[in-house]
Amino acid sequence: QMRRGNVVAYETPLLPLGERALYAVLHAVHKRIERRATHDETTGLVKRKTFEREIEAVHRRAIQQREDCVLGAFALPALSALAPETEEQTIRAVVDVLVASLPTDAVLSRPAPSELAFVTLGRREADVREAASAALDVARDAFHQQAGDDLPVVAAVGVALLQLSAANEDLGAALDEVRVGANLAARDNAPTPVVLTDEGEQSEVMDWETFIARTLGEDRLQLRFQRIGSLTDADARPLFELLLGLRNDDGEAIPAREFVNAVEYHNQAAALDRWVLRNALQWMVSERRAVRRSGGFLVKLTGSSLCDENLSEYILAQLTQSGVPPGKVVFEIREADAVEHVGPASRLMRALGEFGCRFVLDKFASGQDSHEQMKELPVDFVKIEGRFVSDLLEDQDNLAVVHSVTELARALGIATIAEFVENEEILMELMRLGVDLAQGRHIEAPMYIEELEASAAIVLPDVSTLLSDSEDTDTTIIF
Repeated sequence: QMRRGNVVAYETPLLPLGERALYAVLHAVHKRIERRATHDETTGLVKRKTFEREIEAVHRRAIQQREDCVLGAFALPALSALAPETEEQTIRAVVDVLVASLPTDAVLSRPAPSELAFVTLGRREADVREAASAALDVARDAFHQQAGDDLPVVAAVGVALLQLSAANEDLGAALDEVRVGANLAARDNAPTPVVLTDEGEQSEVMDWETFIARTLGEDRLQLRFQRIGSLTDADARPLFELLLGLRNDDGEAIPAREFVNAVEYHNQAAALDRWVLRNALQWMVSERRAVRRSGGFLVKLTGSSLCDENLSEYILAQLTQSGVPPGKVVFEIREADAVEHVGPASRLMRALGEFGCRFVLDKFASGQDSHEQMKELPVDFVKIEGRFVSDLLEDQDNLAVVHSVTELARALGIATIAEFVENEEILMELMRLGVDLAQGRHIEAPMYIEELEASAAIVLPDVSTLLSDSEDTDTTIIF
């Protein structure tokens, strides 16, 4: 390349030759494993769990941009009656029809063998209904054409649609709702898409804008903590993730996700991030003993904050004024936000990293190029997406993803955190895989500030016991 006059500049130092070869192998293996775990082999569409993450991302953008977001499902119950080869040909034909009929930015999924689903952004329900109606007619024709004489039952196809709003908190439940609606429509052989409604939604929505302003202005939010413990180092000090807690005017607890959705919808996410950082630092100043005993505190930053040109200056000013050691502050950024705002995210990480702060890439492995983000962004930790952790004992593909992420991170010198660790069996498997840290109710449930000092030590099996398969040692890790 140099003889031809071409020079390529690398922003990060090249790894030694041996490590580059190892990374290349791990990289290729991880891509294959990740693809198998997240995509349907027949159609190439994402599976349910990955689709739920896509719904969440689209829903979040819809809230931030105040655009419409429609969730839909197609049910083809007669597929199961076809011969395997005919079934594959038929589902592919129907997918081709949907891709051609639905908006180009629609994200499609195959959540179940006889179901397809999609989510769109920036399209009103009426417009999506029109496209879905056209797709429904063509899909029925494609179904009959592919199945032919092999079709022993009526080739009913059902479609259901649901327009999402900021009030939709449980998106997994919303997906289940449209899937059930589509199957009922197929059972009844409904000629047009069934439109589902969220009854009473408008009457139950509070005046969020006023509530947000009063909540932030009067410091009515409460900080909670959840412990993150080391699985590899008996002497490591635990990390703590900062979470939110709040109540409405009647004293009733409000789900944090519902509040954050409303904050993002009203363009107040950056203000919320600043409130959390400011109050966290104030608490850390007043509780220096607890801070010294910890390995650091994870503070979330939203995508809106990453676009704030003054954020870095604000954070540095707050850290300087408080006197809190920068190494005790670990900023947590969602992988999807880092990818969407990769330039600002990278600059922020480098500026605060030079000052001593650390970074976690959250919801890791939810995207198809996660390994590239881990390589390019200057992060200290990656938090493995909880959906891969929660059922890794039952799902070999998810187990393989956790294993490959762990190996890739180790090759790059990045520590791994597994979230959603809910029982001893998952914990033991994570230790066997070599995951560095764990978070979840089996480690410790979230607690309020006043509970932190009183929290009891947690005893875990020594990772060396698992790796050596020795049964005659009772060494423990305490954190």
